[in-house]
Amino acid sequence: MNSELLTKWTAIATNIFVVIGLVFVGLEFRNNTRAFEAERIDSFVQGISEINSVVLDNQDLAEILYQVYENPDLVTGSSLDRAQHWMLTSYTNFMRVHLAHKSGLIPDESYQIQKAGIGFAFSSDIGLGLIDIMQASSLGEDIWGVVRVSAEQARAYCLAPQNACVARYQAAKINSD
Repeated sequence: MNSELLTKWTAIATNIFVVIGLVFVGLEFRNNTRAFEAERIDSFVQGISEINSVVLDNQDLAEILYQVYENPDLVTGSSLDRAQHWMLTSYTNFMRVHLAHKSGLIPDESYQIQKAGIGFAFSSDIGLGLIDIMQASSLGEDIWGVVRVSAEQARAYCLAPQNACVARYQAAKINSD
């Protein structure tokens, strides 16, 4: 009888430890999944930081991009190529974010921030012209449509008298010279 009782209590204790172990494994799995999701989101949205760093580290490119907004008619040749290449690099990063969002890999709030930001890269006359060219090619047409809406919103923001994006840059440049 004592042997049967000991066997029952051993089985119960073993089952309790198994359940506790499974709960622990489940909690660890959930924590690892959350960490993995955070890293994945970070990898998608970090591209814009890298693209902006290129501008910050390259004064010539920064000057070209400001010229794109201030006097787009004066931007020609290699300067125009560099500006458009920077815009297309920004688009490529946004395309990755857009497709990841459509696949459910990026939450809506992170996507909305990226969607609002991409418009600033294309809000100039040159940027809107590049959108027209790319939309006409029918490559990524739906994504270019999202970029166009964002660019028009960014343009409206920058042209509003209280924001005056280019005027702020010109004032800062005058003060730094």
